[in-house]
Amino acid sequence: MGSIRLAVLRARAHAGLLLGLGAVVAVAALAGVGIIGGLATSTATGVHDALAASGPATEFVVAADPSDPDDAAAAQDAVDALISETVGHGEVERSVDDNDRLVWVITPAESALTPDGATELRHEIDDLVAVLDTATIPATTVSTSGALPATLAELDRGVVAVSSVQPVPLLLVFVFAWFALAQIARLLRSARSFEGELLTARGMTASQLGTLAVLESAVTVIPAAIVGTAVAVALLGVLHPVEATSLSGWPFAVVVALLALLVAGLSAARSVLGGAAGRRAERSGRGVGTLAATATGAVLATVAASVSVAQLLQYGSPLVSSADGGVRVDLIAEFAPVLVLVAGALIAVLVLRPAVVAVERATARGTGLAGSLAARQVARRFPMFQVAVLLVCLAVGSAVFASGYSATWRALAEASAQQATGTSVRVALADDSTAATTTAAVREVDGVTDAAPVATAPIRVGDDPASLTALSPAEMTGVLADVGGTVDTAALAAALAEDVRPGLALPEGSESLRLDVGVSAPDDSRRGAIALSAWLADVDGALVSIDLGTLEVDGPGRGTVTGELPATEGGWSLLAVDGRLSAADGADGIVIELTAVETAPEAPETLPLPSAAEATLASTEPLGRIMTTDAAGQGVPAVISTALADKRGLRVGDPFDYQFDGLLRSGSAVVAGLTPSVPGSADELAALFPLATLDDALLRGNDTTAAANEVWAAADDPAGVAAAIEAGPADGTAESAADVVTIASPGAATLLAEPVVAAVWVGVGAAIALALIATVGILSALGAARSGEVALLRAIGVPSRAQGRGRAVELTVAVVAGGLVGVAVGTATVALTATQFAAASVAEASLVTGVPPSIGVLALVLALLALGLPLAVIIALHARSVRRRAASPAAVGEAS
Repeated sequence: MGSIRLAVLRARAHAGLLLGLGAVVAVAALAGVGIIGGLATSTATGVHDALAASGPATEFVVAADPSDPDDAAAAQDAVDALISETVGHGEVERSVDDNDRLVWVITPAESALTPDGATELRHEIDDLVAVLDTATIPATTVSTSGALPATLAELDRGVVAVSSVQPVPLLLVFVFAWFALAQIARLLRSARSFEGELLTARGMTASQLGTLAVLESAVTVIPAAIVGTAVAVALLGVLHPVEATSLSGWPFAVVVALLALLVAGLSAARSVLGGAAGRRAERSGRGVGTLAATATGAVLATVAASVSVAQLLQYGSPLVSSADGGVRVDLIAEFAPVLVLVAGALIAVLVLRPAVVAVERATARGTGLAGSLAARQVARRFPMFQVAVLLVCLAVGSAVFASGYSATWRALAEASAQQATGTSVRVALADDSTAATTTAAVREVDGVTDAAPVATAPIRVGDDPASLTALSPAEMTGVLADVGGTVDTAALAAALAEDVRPGLALPEGSESLRLDVGVSAPDDSRRGAIALSAWLADVDGALVSIDLGTLEVDGPGRGTVTGELPATEGGWSLLAVDGRLSAADGADGIVIELTAVETAPEAPETLPLPSAAEATLASTEPLGRIMTTDAAGQGVPAVISTALADKRGLRVGDPFDYQFDGLLRSGSAVVAGLTPSVPGSADELAALFPLATLDDALLRGNDTTAAANEVWAAADDPAGVAAAIEAGPADGTAESAADVVTIASPGAATLLAEPVVAAVWVGVGAAIALALIATVGILSALGAARSGEVALLRAIGVPSRAQGRGRAVELTVAVVAGGLVGVAVGTATVALTATQFAAASVAEASLVTGVPPSIGVLALVLALLALGLPLAVIIALHARSVRRRAASPAAVGEAS
């Protein structure tokens, strides 16, 4: 009871310093609880909103197709049992589709609309797929589809990404709180030094003195932690409805409060353990064993930073693959930014110390008093100055890292969105849409700068699945996204440039096409009819097939067919003419020969044809195709991703084969160039082709080709253009009303991790506030330690203004030195860690390579002003205090 009474009395005597201790705890608790609770709340809200939305992205479909309708009931019971055994976080709806298949649609239940629930549902669906693959359901084919597993995996990655970056701002707050608490505890110890000597002389031990300090500190520390937590929760309530997650950061407030009590207790006990010599050295500002402690800390921090950065660079991210197929946080790599900052700051302080000594010796040889005195005082009391330098260095370095991380994150998020879409606006054509017509309509939409038809398809190169993208090389520069500057679209266009337009060029403005076709057949095969059609490509490579009419096999040996040409700018190229035989069972050896091609209106023109423009048909092979130009004699040029080149061992000039749809369509290509990624491809293994050349080559060896199934458009306002396209094409037709339009935008996981950027800045803001509090403590201790110096200088005639100006110069030089070193340390931290941490919180970043780290200059300038302006005010007030003390006629203490 006596100890508590004594603690209360001591707390009243030094209420100002204890309030400073409480202010540090309140600021740290406010920031820490706000960061943890804010990220937890935003993550939970993001997961809930993503999974609560209805649509294909939140559906998983199980379909059972019994071969015998009598087996439907048994199949239904079997699948019902498997679903009920494995899925506990999903709602199941059962129905029968138009093909009499049994269909189960699984959507997230209410219990799955949380981060933990979503993870559980992902595992349950994985288990269900595995069970369905191994289960034996008699006479029934079971298949699964739906985007829910991909959505859950993406959200899970976003949640883990948040947890990977969250420790960075928390560690910044913790480190600065530690420094600030240490400085205020130093002031308390100094203010109570004589009191401590008296209590020690009366028999109080170090542990008793430490306990007493803990009790008196608890008077302000505990309420401060509560207030900081309450304010954080209240502020979060302004942004989001107050949830249980808002309070999830309370353990951080407890840890900070315990840290404050521990620092206060150890600091008080140290005054006893250090003895009288230690107390005198501390009052003078020279410190005991500071150099050894700093050197030890620098070595340990450097070793830890080296290990952490090496781990981070090895994985390329603080996220690594987990055993269950997801991702987890690497506990070593996630501390890399803070460790680099601390190690760099400590090394800078060690290097700065001999530099200060050298300056002191140089100025000592001069005749001026001001310079030599300032240098001598900084050198003698370097332990105090080094803490100020360290704090400024860490604060500036943290601001540089935050600006670098946020700018790099935004650049990577934009580049990843461009990689996912490939362009500004992407239109997936409906079944009744044609690429040429839709492209023309899209080009008429306000805000569209360019548009092109594009073919996309999955392919296989050897045994490796890959993706194919094809469009006109002339449109690549204007349409393709450069993926944050990592893809050289001009180089892609140059590598794939078509020197000669494939096919037989028809005069621009032609409205109709007329073909003269000869038909010959053996006498025993003169039966059936041949339907003729033409493959046309516009200047962008978009294919159109038009019907030309029918010729009878048992008719005249020569006939004429005609067809209307769709309107297009730039004219058409005739790639091929197809003849399809029908009603000719057993017929063989029927030959069709293309003898003339003419267009109208105006002057009909006969176009040149290859020497052997003919094809042979039979009932067993009813399709015959006549190509209008000779084959190029080499594979189609293709620019492939570096990942595909590395996987298949390909170099520029090497040929390779690829297949569509298994073995139904295939082709040969020649590597014309390499690119880090193919814009718009979701696969790391990808290839980019010239559309018209690809179609011409595929028509020569396959029944079908890779017709354009999308239209890509470049636009200044993608959202506005997308809305205009969805509302209907510019020509007023309804052709593309059912087309699916997407724009370049970050994915769900990226949006889920976006609040981490704000959290990092909150951490930096708290670090700056704590650094300012600690700086006030340092200057207060420095003023007390140098009070005798003020009296001595006044006695020898140094004016008060000169003393104040000299003190301001000392502190300004220390702050500027710390700031410059902080910029260097922060820049190094950005270079080593920013891209990797940004990649952790951008889901699609794995396909984007080569985005350099960048620094947001405006944000950095604002952060430096937030630190520099208050520091300038603090230094000015301190200099004014020194000046007033020096001008006072009263005695101001003994010379130090």
